[in-house]
Amino acid sequence: MRKIEQEMIEAIDSNENWTKINTRVKSFHNDEGHMTNEVYLHDNVIAIITGYDFRIAHCNWITQTTKSRLNALISEYASPSCLNVHSHRDEYGDNNMHILYQSGAEKYMESGFYSV
Repeated sequence: MRKIEQEMIEAIDSNENWTKINTRVKSFHNDEGHMTNEVYLHDNVIAIITGYDFRIAHCNWITQTTKSRLNALISEYASPSCLNVHSHRDEYGDNNMHILYQSGAEKYMESGFYSV
């Protein structure tokens, strides 16, 4: 895990607003009063963590940096059945991102958020 990702996790765990280079954590109480942490990469929300609810998105930025940030978050906050995200090029040359589960199942990530 990269140093920036370790600092990101520490900010989330302590519910602190934090920014470094292209990554930002915003901590706040949502409308229901629950502590919520949003993780931004280049001003796009890539993760939302509220209590036991953890959702991720790639925001159509299928890059090594997005994958690295999401995998750092998954290793810390996802259910044990979720292993990681990975990306690869399809037969048309498009880069795609998938969520890989312990069972061997894969879920193709389209736009939008996915609970993990």
